[in-house]
Amino acid sequence: MGSSSRIRTRELVGMMSMVMALSAMAIDFMTPAFGEIRVHYQLGTDSTAAALIITFFFLGEVAQVFYGPLSDRFGRLPVFRLGFAVYSVGSLASAFAPTFGVMLGARFLWGLGAAALQVSANAIIRDRFRGDEMARIMSITFSIFLIVPVFAPLAGAALLSATSWQTVFAVPALLAALMFIWSLRLVESRPESNIVALELPAIVRAARFVLGNRTTRRYTLGAMLLFAAFSSFLSSFERVIGEIFGRPGLFPLAFGAMTAVAAAVMLGNGRLVNHIGAKRSSLWMLAVNLAGAAVLLVLTIPGVPPLGVTLGLLTVVLAVNTAASIDFGSLALEPMGEQAGMAAAFYGSVYVGGGALVGSFVDRLLVDTLTPWAAALVLSASGALLLVPAPRSVRADRPIEV
Repeated sequence: MGSSSRIRTRELVGMMSMVMALSAMAIDFMTPAFGEIRVHYQLGTDSTAAALIITFFFLGEVAQVFYGPLSDRFGRLPVFRLGFAVYSVGSLASAFAPTFGVMLGARFLWGLGAAALQVSANAIIRDRFRGDEMARIMSITFSIFLIVPVFAPLAGAALLSATSWQTVFAVPALLAALMFIWSLRLVESRPESNIVALELPAIVRAARFVLGNRTTRRYTLGAMLLFAAFSSFLSSFERVIGEIFGRPGLFPLAFGAMTAVAAAVMLGNGRLVNHIGAKRSSLWMLAVNLAGAAVLLVLTIPGVPPLGVTLGLLTVVLAVNTAASIDFGSLALEPMGEQAGMAAAFYGSVYVGGGALVGSFVDRLLVDTLTPWAAALVLSASGALLLVPAPRSVRADRPIEV
């Protein structure tokens, strides 16, 4: 293990949780401002283009696959601090973008910064902790991270009511600056023995190993399909509530409530995994996902279903969708052993980048009907189910600590 941090475990957990929460802030905090953004850039009230603000951020996060090797070669802190800088520049550039095209480019840059922060935070935790202790710390970190999407839209809406959408987009840069100052208490954690030469042949060999594993390929592709449906929800939910249902003021409350339910389901799923294994748990979650999505699809064919019914079904579907995605991540990385770092970077880049691209296609179809959305939910759950090999027994799936 590398040099120990000057800070205690509790402070480190809080810091890493807040760092990861910056990614959630870059998405959930500004979604209430999409209506004003459409007006500012003259996109039209029924335009689906605002959803690209989310998509381009996710596309920037594909850079995780590059930051992994950089972190192994140069250390965690240089990449960590680069992430804060790029994140802040992306935030400010988005706030003052003169055109919508520049806004999308700035959002991509913003995602590049978030990717560096996520890779570094995960690596710092892996450096300092091992085995069950690492699993416990990661679980605590992720649980704290889940709190942010519950309150971020409400906070964004409150700030928007008092200021402008530009302020909402600039605030995360201020938070990143404060987090950077806090991070100065850290010392380098990468073990000296783990310095990896930044050589293309070594990276190619590691990538081949990851891509050559059938299990990793299966679950990475499945997670990408699930994330496609989820990213479309993140990108379009504000417009669906505001334009299709005509209830724009309901968005922050509805989004926060749905996120809170998803967090509860994910915590419950962690306990379920310990009893029956990640593979069986993912099958159960996907079965509920598919059933709920199928009901929603049937209801959308004649027209737009009642708001309450739609929100209820979406809450269940998206909660189990997210829980299954977590199971898929564990299953994808489980066989990787010493290549876990490269595998995690590959997994994160493919499922986020590919999912965002597919989700953006669905976004463009959501004009005055929910049918494309419901169909995408059905197809993503069906595809993911087909990629899960049937477990032979409960014992065949080793429980994964979460």
